Amino acid sequence: MKRVLLTVVVLAGLVTVSNAQDAPTPTTTNVKKSKSLGINFVMNDFTTAKRIKNNSLGSVLKDNDWAQFNEMAFGLSINYMEGLSNHVDFAGTLSGSFLKYPFPNMATPTNDALLMELDASLHLKLLTDKYILVPYANVGVGVSAYKFSTYGAYFPLGIGFQVNLGKQDAFFFTQADYKTAVTNSAASHFTYSIGFSAPLMK
Repeated sequence: MKRVLLTVVVLAGLVTVSNAQDAPTPTTTNVKKSKSLGINFVMNDFTTAKRIKNNSLGSVLKDNDWAQFNEMAFGLSINYMEGLSNHVDFAGTLSGSFLKYPFPNMATPTNDALLMELDASLHLKLLTDKYILVPYANVGVGVSAYKFSTYGAYFPLGIGFQVNLGKQDAFFFTQADYKTAVTNSAASHFTYSIGFSAPLMK
């Protein structure tokens, strides 16, 4: 609980600082992202996370032991995005995948079942949406539900890139996160996603 509260405080502080920095001035252009809806293809990588935990990141990279596509579980996600300032976007993401969830302290299920994950994150952008290519950091909090009977919590932290497809309205995204488990019923893992977003209204 202390970790969750600390994360909420940090996120609130980042939003406050960003809003202060982006306060309108005679020379500032407002390029906050419009309210948008996106859809993404998702890859869940529990294998690499386990290898890093059992060995180290250095050894995994040295041995080229990163998980292959056939070792990952695939899914889809939808997300809602809205600009809070020129450099910060809110993103709420709901994803679903069918997989055998590798519980840390329980036996791994023998059959695939539905994993739902809900994240609330901030995209901390290096540049504004008027640029074609914008790198950003992603930080947030999330909860998971496996078979709607086992629930967990985690902190997603990662990096991504957005590509402006024209007139600051539609975007292409690619993102990689490490989701650190904060409950015993959740397993830390990587998530890679690729997708598009478009404004809800003009």
